[in-house]
Amino acid sequence: MTSVDSTKPDSVTEAVERYSQEFDRMCQERHTLGSLKYGEGKFLQVNTLEEAMQEIIDLSNYARYTFIRLMLMNDYLDKKFGEDEIHDLGPAAFKAVGAEWNGS
Repeated sequence: MTSVDSTKPDSVTEAVERYSQEFDRMCQERHTLGSLKYGEGKFLQVNTLEEAMQEIIDLSNYARYTFIRLMLMNDYLDKKFGEDEIHDLGPAAFKAVGAEWNGS
C-alpha cells in the first residue's frame, strides 16, 4: 500500500479514487471466486440476512481486537513519552485538515 501525503488535497483525492477502485476490484474478485466455488446465483438460494448478521458479528470482533491493539499502543506511547507530555499537547496537537492545506 502506498502512502498518501495528506497535506496535498490532490494526493488525498487521488488516493480516495484509487482506494475506491481497489475496493470495487476486490468486491468483484470475491463475487467471481464465490460464483466459481458455490455456483452462479447461489446467493439467491441462501438467507443473505442471516449471512450478513454472522459477518457483522465477525466485524464486531475485528473492531474489538483493533480497539484492544489501539489501547495497547496507547499504553506503550504513554509509557515511552509520558502521559502528561502527550496530554499537555492538547488541542494544539490537532489542526484541521483545511488549515494544513492552506498553510495555516
